Amino acid sequence: CANRGRVIRGAQVQAAAVTSVGMLIHSISLPLLGALGDSAGRRVLLMLDFAGLLGASLLNALFPRFDALCVSIILQVSTGGLAPALAGMIADRTRPEDRGAVYVICVLTGVVVSGVIYFAMTSGVLALHLHAYSPVWIGMAIASGLGLLLAFLSPETHNPAEAAQEE
Repeated sequence: CANRGRVIRGAQVQAAAVTSVGMLIHSISLPLLGALGDSAGRRVLLMLDFAGLLGASLLNALFPRFDALCVSIILQVSTGGLAPALAGMIADRTRPEDRGAVYVICVLTGVVVSGVIYFAMTSGVLALHLHAYSPVWIGMAIASGLGLLLAFLSPETHNPAEAAQEE
């Protein structure tokens, strides 16, 4: 289409619709994920989060279409248990007065690391003048797989059986 303004407006409408649906799904899944973390442990949430991100990244790499992007966003937000897992792990291991600072440090570290990875991959795609973002999604899949491995190897901070006995 030669009308760039029309294309941009159409893309903005699609992005807004996908974002709205994703936020709605996440608002439903987040309490369920929090309950899962309390009953099965925080580590399960970490593994579920990275597995969802891995699946979404592979889906986008293999099928670079809008419908695949929509499905991958739904997959990612419905398994996105990183926030409740991180908050729970921090609460399990830190004093109440230190929790806010520790949470901010963890979130900022994640933002910086993921931003650097994303910028490096996107810069590479743009430098090579590629028209598909499959290399970016493959890089995200690799990073997600490493996150899944780290989550699998991480110790559990919340034992549901011990928590039930304490109450």
